[in-house]
Amino acid sequence: QPAGRGRFRGERARVFETAAGVRLVYQLSLRARTPILLLGGGQSGRALACTTPCGAEHAAWAGHTVLLVDRTNCGSSDVAYRGGAEVDEQAADLAELLDAIAAAAPPPWVFVGHSSGGRLLGRLAARRPDLACGLALLILTGGPAAA
Repeated sequence: QPAGRGRFRGERARVFETAAGVRLVYQLSLRARTPILLLGGGQSGRALACTTPCGAEHAAWAGHTVLLVDRTNCGSSDVAYRGGAEVDEQAADLAELLDAIAAAAPPPWVFVGHSSGGRLLGRLAARRPDLACGLALLILTGGPAAA
């Protein structure tokens, strides 16, 4: 099911399978300007990324490529616990997805994450700085251990 309204209503959901066999559901709206990866918090995935105050339909993103993802264990993507820290596994999965779509949407990306989506994108930016040229963390959660 497509998430959100406006520009994402007509964007079909796509499926990417990682090397570990985890299926990630995403929507990609290609435009000419710097690509933006938006991640919502909690278990909401693409739906929250559309409805937060700086979500996918915000005027600031007009003209930018925007990627919405149901990260592993969220939304329509696979549930997969592989024995490591969940945030590390999700960051690795997102890196694989960004590498796979690089021909259509080359890095660097601006990462915008809300709540636990921000924590995950912070981890991804630290591990793969080649993928990010900016990082916005909105309402970061997790307490002192997440910092």
